[in-house]
Amino acid sequence: MFLIPSEAAFIEAVADHMFPADAHTPGGVDIGINIFIDRALAGSWGKGDRLYLEGPWRLGALDKIE
Repeated sequence: MFLIPSEAAFIEAVADHMFPADAHTPGGVDIGINIFIDRALAGSWGKGDRLYLEGPWRLGALDKIE
């Protein structure tokens, strides 16, 4: 949804490296970590909607009150 194929391949490799499969548990790609990351980046979180980028800010020493 968001990642280009080379980025998606990298995320899959990272997911499987961080969460390797063993005899008892599935790996990162098997449980969908790569899909979760891709969807999160494609949604509002990836667009920075939760960032607080607007004031009100406290006036500093160099700010003028008009």
